[in-house]
Amino acid sequence: RVLRQSDSGLQTPPEDSEAFTAAIGYLLDDHARCHRMGHNGRSFIESWPSSADVAQSYIDLFAELRED
Repeated sequence: RVLRQSDSGLQTPPEDSEAFTAAIGYLLDDHARCHRMGHNGRSFIESWPSSADVAQSYIDLFAELRED
């Protein structure tokens, strides 16, 4: 799960344009919260391993299994 409600973003039902509009308005009215959510979301995503790191982990695992 990437989005954490109120910490790194706001969730709205997919087909609820009124809720989506309200969420956008909420963020436009509170620039500090918007900035904080953006920072939190970016920090959360950047803490994940890169795709290259994940691929290397699989390569290492398969090499280790092959040795056994």
